[in-house]
Amino acid sequence: MVSLSWLRQTQREWKIPDIIPERCVHQHCEIASCTRCVDSCPTSAWRLDEGGLRIDTTLCDSCGLCVAACPQQALVQTHYPLLGLINQHKSLLAYCERCHGVKAGKGVVPCLHIFSLSTLAEYYQLGYRHLYVASGECEQCERFGKTATLQQTLHSLNQLLESRQVEPIQLTQLDQTALKSYHKHLMTVQADQTATSRRQFFRQAVTLVAETVEQGELTTEMMAPAQSITWVARLPHNTTAGVTFPYVPIINAERCNGCDACVQLCPQQALKLEQQADTLAYQVQVERCNGCGVCVDGCDQQALQIEAVKPAPEPLALTTAHCKACGSPFHYPTQQASPNYCRICTQTNHYRRLYQVY
Repeated sequence: MVSLSWLRQTQREWKIPDIIPERCVHQHCEIASCTRCVDSCPTSAWRLDEGGLRIDTTLCDSCGLCVAACPQQALVQTHYPLLGLINQHKSLLAYCERCHGVKAGKGVVPCLHIFSLSTLAEYYQLGYRHLYVASGECEQCERFGKTATLQQTLHSLNQLLESRQVEPIQLTQLDQTALKSYHKHLMTVQADQTATSRRQFFRQAVTLVAETVEQGELTTEMMAPAQSITWVARLPHNTTAGVTFPYVPIINAERCNGCDACVQLCPQQALKLEQQADTLAYQVQVERCNGCGVCVDGCDQQALQIEAVKPAPEPLALTTAHCKACGSPFHYPTQQASPNYCRICTQTNHYRRLYQVY
């Protein structure tokens, strides 16, 4: 006979986040300091120590806050809003499982604050411009304050959208009566819709691809796997000055020693050493940055910081020279005074018999 405790444990394990280990920053950099999943967990289910990162399934309550907090999208969980037309607009409807007097059903989520910037941006790309929500007493909940609130996240996204001169997402807070009415409406519409046949589905898919190609909007990057390019690159394109990005690496030219550690460590290839004709520079590909912080952790000169919702920085020009001690080529920010020695010889006072290997 199956025990009740076993069933409850199995149910918990079904709901815990799925982990994609190869995306976690701790797989890319041993000195990564990211603890966002640990910090966001209200039940202390996550553990990060010398043995690695792990989750205690007996403590996890499936709130999903760690999924929203992870910049690498290394955690996945299936909590979805209800989708449909409300007042003739493509809309999202979500309500907290702790709403008073409301039964569980489609659209219910453990916490409204599980919607990350990337999740909301993906819905925006699909044409959803209105978000209807209802919640319990957020400030009295033990989950509150563990990560950015839905309002804060949506404000950040709308800043990005407004800098691109496109329509933002509208947020509407519902009371209990309005929630029941909208929920019933969406469920009724879904029940009345006839399921699209497989043939119709493929016909629609082929038509959509053909129209996109004809309009010149389908690029190689868009057809690549989702993890090959961040959601930021899929925001509406706009070349107007002042366009902002969610995460912007800023290199301090006075501190940087040109070691290239940031370029080599970045899992998203957001930092690039670029040679154009006779010019060498650090180029920041802001549309790739997800704010993971590995570049900051790897910089021993403390020359990097990541700023939020800022325009793209200018490339940092570099000058190439040869070390007077070991003869090796090296580069440094152009605005610095010309150093005589490479960073290795500088650190060893160029007295030791230490040579760079290229």
